[in-house]
Amino acid sequence: MNPKAFLLFLACMAVMAACAWLIAPSGEKRRAICLAGLGLILALGKIWLIQLTPQWQAIRPDSITYDLNARAFSMHWQGEAVSAEEYGLRGILASHKAGYRGTEWTQKDARPWSSVIGSNNWLYTVYVATWYHLTGAPQSIVILSNAIWAAFFPVASFCIARLLGGTRNVSFLAAALTLGCPWVGVNASWLLKDTLISFLAMLCLCLAMRMAKDKKWRLIPCLGVFGALLSAGRYGAFFGLLGASLMVMTGMIYRQKFGLVFPLAFSMLMAWCLSGALVYMPHVMRSDISFTSASGSIVGVVDVLRSNRGSQRADETTIRWKENLAQNPVLAIVKSVGRSLFAPNLLRPLLQGLDWRYSYELYYPGMLLWMLCLPGIFWALRCGVRQGGFTFYLLALFLASQLAAYTIVFGAWSGRQRVMAIPAFYALAAIGWAELYWRWQKSGLGFFKKKA
Repeated sequence: MNPKAFLLFLACMAVMAACAWLIAPSGEKRRAICLAGLGLILALGKIWLIQLTPQWQAIRPDSITYDLNARAFSMHWQGEAVSAEEYGLRGILASHKAGYRGTEWTQKDARPWSSVIGSNNWLYTVYVATWYHLTGAPQSIVILSNAIWAAFFPVASFCIARLLGGTRNVSFLAAALTLGCPWVGVNASWLLKDTLISFLAMLCLCLAMRMAKDKKWRLIPCLGVFGALLSAGRYGAFFGLLGASLMVMTGMIYRQKFGLVFPLAFSMLMAWCLSGALVYMPHVMRSDISFTSASGSIVGVVDVLRSNRGSQRADETTIRWKENLAQNPVLAIVKSVGRSLFAPNLLRPLLQGLDWRYSYELYYPGMLLWMLCLPGIFWALRCGVRQGGFTFYLLALFLASQLAAYTIVFGAWSGRQRVMAIPAFYALAAIGWAELYWRWQKSGLGFFKKKA
């Protein structure tokens, strides 16, 4: 690792550690840092093991797109002319097709990053490009940097469990589940943006939960900035956070908890305005249009849902989901529920064996842990609905928004996308299983129950 890459690696570690310190409750700061350090070691080990498997060679197409786009940005910052066709710059290609500009991205062609790649979600592309530009680092170093953001996941699980009222031991159980989850290593083992987006989503969720519970005014700028960065990485998670916060704030107003409303409302307003401004990065932003531009991604999603085969914005997965839903709605919904809960299907390798050629096979080991956690997750949700609490509803509504968004667009919230919220799921699993164990012991059926 060259010196610049090493310094950038340390800088990312410092950001992650500062965020872990920020979200940890009082008295748990040092434990959070220790969990982050352990998480980093295990994440690096998982990435190394996964890269030894034959399935790792099955590169996902979107991974190639991220890498090509990042290399294009690095070349552009060095003053080179970049071919949009060679490096998959869809925004420039769309402009050329409309008759506005050519297919080369030159130094004089100053345009926002979102218009270059054809999406407002430019954050991960620029992040990888920064590595390439500053350090000349190979892909292997950039992949290892994903371990830094994955190291935050056990801290997030621990803090979410504590914010939901879990004891320290239960919260450590949540962190242990996340530490042992193979899915985190799978998502981090290639140039997939899911790890960075998961870090931002869980960080924003923890910050919002702390504000909803403790009225922390000093967290307003943190949630505003990181929420805006989340919008530049994945708009679905950003709008899910906004929607969940809005519904929770409505409940606060109904219960006349006005002191809890204002910090959360100010931070969401700040995140919304900044997210609109980030659409025009890296140029000077105009405040008069930054507020309304944040909603532009909704139009894009609607266009994807309305598109048919052969249209420019058509997505093959969405098209198949719409066709299946139209042909047999009941069967399509049953399959959707099954994929959201049990994808990838563990019966497939048992009945058909492993081909050792497909990347989704790497998710099979994690399915065992996920299925063991499902009863605890459902029981925790049941208890949370009955007991209430703003922090629980903020978490539950955020997860529900992601489930609804992925189901509407892709037919299910499954596979690698589910890993985005895995720290929250395992926090619920730890709380649910602890509650079930306590009830089992109380009923007199526990093995360690003293006999009269």
